[in-house]
Amino acid sequence: MRKSFINILIVVLLLFGVDSYASKSFTIYSLPQMAEDDYKLEEFTLKLYEQTKFDKLTSSKLFEIAGIGVPITIAGIIVKQEDNRFSNYNKVLERSHFCSFDDYTQYVPLVAKYLMKVSGVKGRSSWGRMITSDILSVALMTGSVELLKHTMDMPRPDGEDNHSFPSGHTAVAFMGATLLNKEYGHISPWIPIASYTVASATAIGRQLNSAHWLSDIVTGAGIGILSAELGYYFADLIFRDKGLLNKPEIPKWEYGRCPSRFSTIAGVSTVLGSYSTIGGESVDVKVGTRVGFEGAYFPHKNVGVGVGITMSNNMLAVEERILDGFMTNLSLQAGVYYDCQLSGRWSVGGKTLTGYSFYSGKASWSEYGLPEQDGSYSFTAGVSVGFLAYENMRFSALCDYNFLAKSRVQSNKSQHEIFAGLTTSVMF
Repeated sequence: MRKSFINILIVVLLLFGVDSYASKSFTIYSLPQMAEDDYKLEEFTLKLYEQTKFDKLTSSKLFEIAGIGVPITIAGIIVKQEDNRFSNYNKVLERSHFCSFDDYTQYVPLVAKYLMKVSGVKGRSSWGRMITSDILSVALMTGSVELLKHTMDMPRPDGEDNHSFPSGHTAVAFMGATLLNKEYGHISPWIPIASYTVASATAIGRQLNSAHWLSDIVTGAGIGILSAELGYYFADLIFRDKGLLNKPEIPKWEYGRCPSRFSTIAGVSTVLGSYSTIGGESVDVKVGTRVGFEGAYFPHKNVGVGVGITMSNNMLAVEERILDGFMTNLSLQAGVYYDCQLSGRWSVGGKTLTGYSFYSGKASWSEYGLPEQDGSYSFTAGVSVGFLAYENMRFSALCDYNFLAKSRVQSNKSQHEIFAGLTTSVMF
């Protein structure tokens, strides 16, 4: 007992001595001090979040002009090799006349812009400045498209003429959508969502009508966006501050805010692996388009739940015979979404979803040994990089891996796909 008491006394004296020495030379961290350090760490993180140099770089005029249009144009040129491979096949597609709305929807965003202006909605520019921006954009877009059409001399899928590359309809649609957003995108995030949805529908319509290859519409979209950005840039050089009614401030995402959102999706889908018919003939699956919508609710700044619906269209060829129609995959999925805000404008994210995919295709495909399949269970895992372009509106580049338990092409095999594209999101 006495020995225990002496041991306790020694420990108390040691602690008292250490505490006295620490007050003169260094600090022993107690629980209140640790809480203060946590606060300092949070303050330091917030400082990095607000002062990142990457935000300053990507808020530059050069990035504003070329950050979206140039990568999309390059992607279209890369995809062009798919067209070259199919041009060697011994059958051209019949003109499907699936729809005719693309002849009209290409003009919808530009018409909407002028209707808003006539209605008195205050935008970025005066009438003279806006019209000058539009004229310059149209001149750049038309010149680029016509130059490429008449020098590339690429045949259309239906063989109608040799002016397939790039798609003029798509270029007009995406130029109009970008012009609308340059003028009125700061008013509501639903304006970019609506305009780019219409532009994407125009692009898909051109492919469904067998008027263009995938590379034509992707390149056309990039040219349209880049032409609009350059048109506004040159008009800004001409007018400077004259006629500038509203200069939108650089948007910024609040630190710790939950990124709940509604998104539209558009991009290209690649089916991996090799497939064959029942008779053993090889099946070539062409890179196709994918569009869709997603909605995600985030109760926490990093984790949320949501649902998605997407539709992809891929062309097929058996040996060297191009098949009419498209292999369509309508996917309904739900699962978990992830998000990590890196700065006031940039974020990274991910998702893991599961659900069911419904298939469709031509009944005539059975003649080529392709069995009919109703659908399959599916799983998707994806990553994305997001950029806050306007207040409460984010553009994201994403890459998804899709697994289908049963392939539409070959029933005894699973199907693996890679999807790369862009999303336009309204942030809540």
